[in-house]
Amino acid sequence: MLLLNIHKTIRLLLIAAVFMVLMPGMVAANELSDQRARIGLDLFPSFLAADADIAGKACGDGMLHLLLVHAGRKSLAEEMAESLSRIKAIRGIPIRISISGIRELGKPVDCPIAGVFLVEAVGEGLEAVIRFGRDNQAIVFSSFPGDVEKGVSSGMVISDRILPYVNTDALRLSGVHLKSFFLGIAEQYGE
Repeated sequence: MLLLNIHKTIRLLLIAAVFMVLMPGMVAANELSDQRARIGLDLFPSFLAADADIAGKACGDGMLHLLLVHAGRKSLAEEMAESLSRIKAIRGIPIRISISGIRELGKPVDCPIAGVFLVEAVGEGLEAVIRFGRDNQAIVFSSFPGDVEKGVSSGMVISDRILPYVNTDALRLSGVHLKSFFLGIAEQYGE
């Protein structure tokens, strides 16, 4: 009986050791992902300001409706919404920020969405976000590698500096027209 308990204890210790070894890598990956999202959040208003049609995307109350989308980390989305709310307005138009989980994304909205920001990678839900952006003629911004190539309209490139990154095909399909000066400084994917 004592020998059986020792084996169970050793097994539990081994599982705990493996978890402790893997956990720092998972935390580091989350921290890196969160840092990318925070950098992207600083760029997001610039994309919206570069939208030539932004004034026409205001709600009936005269505010721009921005949507932050998460895949389960609602507290991160709330933190980012608070940070984004500090800018108050884009091109003189006050902003309103909402938060949505990826599963709630298809629900009807009470006014146009001017922009969608992904606070975390949404995995298989990315296609739904892209479709939502196109249906609402909204800029969709993702800080995460590979999302622009998959059809997200905007993101960023990090090299020796941080540059805006746009998917010209996705912008066209969404009916979003960015100002030419902005396109001149952005890295472009597509046509």
